Amino acid sequence: NTFGDDLDIMIEAGTVTAEGAAGGAGSGGASNGGSGDIVISGGWVRASGGVDESDLMFGGAGIGSGDSVDAGSIILRGDAVVEAFSSSGAAAIGAGYTGYARSIQILERAQVTAVSTYCGAAIGSGYRSYTNARTDMEIICNTQGTITAYGNAYAQAIGRAGSYSGNTVTITVGEDSGPIWMFNENPNRSPLWGITPDQAQPNEDLRINGHALYWQMNIGEAAQGSASSYHADGTAAWT
Repeated sequence: NTFGDDLDIMIEAGTVTAEGAAGGAGSGGASNGGSGDIVISGGWVRASGGVDESDLMFGGAGIGSGDSVDAGSIILRGDAVVEAFSSSGAAAIGAGYTGYARSIQILERAQVTAVSTYCGAAIGSGYRSYTNARTDMEIICNTQGTITAYGNAYAQAIGRAGSYSGNTVTITVGEDSGPIWMFNENPNRSPLWGITPDQAQPNEDLRINGHALYWQMNIGEAAQGSASSYHADGTAAWT
């Protein structure tokens, strides 16, 4: 799948290990290729985005689009166990470098781990998405399983990378949500869209009906630092 042709992918069972070629997604679009609808409803999936060795910023998503293109709808549900990895400005789950993801839904009992090591969000957009954004982005977290998202110093764990201006980002944590663990390396950048590091309440872009947890790390530290939990009534507990 390359040069803008969308490809629909459905995985229902089994074990899938996918690695993207240069600039391509592990599961989704090739370099400069968008992704159509991706539905993973069962099985064990491990997907890693590809890196363009000639320019280390043009990476593909682990699951989603290749570099420079938006991703379509991504649905992780059922009893799926998903591990996604990215670098080079791409999201682990979502869009490649400069891309946006139209819709990411994590539902039912899916267990999800997403790791972005450089500039892209773990779950959400690629780096510099504000220069290439053509769509709004919606992220729904409503799985009874655990979501673990590792961002980096330049991007949120769940949400956007790069500039916070541009198109609308809406994140909903549903009533059935299990724990959501979000890590990032920059104390001046929130790990979750809709919350700033000094904010005791989420803004209107974030709707929390369930229960979410996150840790925030300083650069170079292991998983330790300030913790915050949000509850169904919108209150926050800080330690």
